[in-house]
Formats: sequence, structure tokens, C-alpha cells
Amino acid sequence: MAASKFLKLVNGTKTEEAPVTTSAADKIPALDGSGLLNTNMLNTTATGGTAGDENKLGLLDAAGKWPAAMIPGGTDANTAVLTVKEGMASPGAFVYFDETDGGVKKAVNTDGAKQAFGYALTAAGFDSTTTIYFEGKNTALTGLVAGKRYYLGTAGVATATPPTAAGSVVQFLGVAISTTTLVFEPDEGIVLA
Repeated sequence: MAASKFLKLVNGTKTEEAPVTTSAADKIPALDGSGLLNTNMLNTTATGGTAGDENKLGLLDAAGKWPAAMIPGGTDANTAVLTVKEGMASPGAFVYFDETDGGVKKAVNTDGAKQAFGYALTAAGFDSTTTIYFEGKNTALTGLVAGKRYYLGTAGVATATPPTAAGSVVQFLGVAISTTTLVFEPDEGIVLA
């Protein structure tokens, strides 16, 4: 089978060009047998985003995503690693920040000062640290109904039934998109009279 060739415009004339087997200036890199760019032929590649990687071509990871180190600051996940000041035995707990203790605790719908501002995807013990997510998909829940709206319940859980008792806080958390995932877009809660 003959090797693939390409057309190149040279001084206004279409000229046949063979693919190169090494990277060179003004040449078209060859594709591999799957029709993908052969990365062995590139001058430089980068997957880390460290000093010295400027002007290098970035590569997607095995999952087809940009490596986290390649994403500029301010565009990564909106998270923080915080100290847990109340054990969270179940992943997916919605949390508030307790200024007195200097850490996160499970949010509740019985106190306007304890509204959810984030969630943890993993269980965490007292005085441990865990990543708190301030937006996005909480994928660590169970028993949700896709399409339903969810509100803050007690002990850091979501409920499809908003509270009705005086003094309770009605805080919308988000909408379920599966039995285990809620898109977290919290509203400021309303304390019922």
C-alpha cells in the first residue's frame, strides 16, 4: 500500500507532500494507523504545566481531559481543603462553616446561621481535613429522584420536601439529575415566620 500524501500550497501551486517521519519546520506530522497525530513526532509535548513548559503542546490524559496541572489558576474546581469539626460518616454531606470552631460542620435547616455553602464527596472524621466543593455535581448521594428539586434537611442531608415549621430554613440546594447526583446551586435560605 502506498504511503499517504498531502497537498501543500507552494507559491500558489498545489504541490504533493509526503508525510514526515520526524518533526521538522514547515512539515506536516504523520498520522498513526488510527488517524491520530503521532505524538512521537512532535518537537515537545507537555502534560505537567511546570516552569519550562511554555510554548509546548499540551496533551489530554487517558480520560480525554486536560491534566489539572495544565489548567490555569482560577479555572479549576471551586474547592478548598478545610478542617472537619463534626464527623461526617456519610459522603455527600452538605456543610456550613462554623466561625467559632474554624471548620466545617453539617448544615441544618433549623438555624439560619447553619445554611449549606458546600459539600464533601467523602466521609470525614472529627478534626480531619477534607475537600469541600462550593459548586458542581454532588455525586455521593443516594435515593434521589431525577428532576426533583432538593432542599436542605437536617444533619447535612438533602430532602425533596422543604420544611414548613416556623423558624425553619428553606434553602434550595439544587436539582437531581440521577439517583446519586445533585447539581449544587444553592439559594440563600429563607427563615420561616
